[in-house]
Amino acid sequence: LSGITPVGGRSAGEIAARLVRRSETARAPSLSPDQADAIRAFLTVRAAPRAALEQLGRLAPKAAGLQARLADWARRLDRIEAASAGSAAATFDAAPRGDFAYYDGLVVEVLSDALGPDRPLAAGGRYDGLQARLSGGAGGGSALGGMVRPGRAIAETGR
Repeated sequence: LSGITPVGGRSAGEIAARLVRRSETARAPSLSPDQADAIRAFLTVRAAPRAALEQLGRLAPKAAGLQARLADWARRLDRIEAASAGSAAATFDAAPRGDFAYYDGLVVEVLSDALGPDRPLAAGGRYDGLQARLSGGAGGGSALGGMVRPGRAIAETGR
């Protein structure tokens, strides 16, 4: 790592640790054909939130862990719908875009047809494990973050 200039405030040790994790991941056993098919099926889910919830439930109807998470999602959708004053279109898209390595939960992007899919107006998500990773395993709790790009919103609306 001699001569590397840290990017984003990461130390040489943090860069080395990430390279070690990537190396370990590369040596992990391959997925079985059934596992690969299940992941492919998951990544094709793109629908309105309720429809996506139903599609995901059909992917693994006997997986208790998945069903419990989907029940949590259904309760969150109920609360969002009850609190919603408008009817903004929302789409669940299981296929990841961009590098969201620090997120370990829901990732949200606010997109505009005028700006296209590669220029979100806002983005964010849950990263509950980030604090533990940054502190070497100590710490926990929930975290949620995001960013809004007002310049893009102005460009779209012209105001």
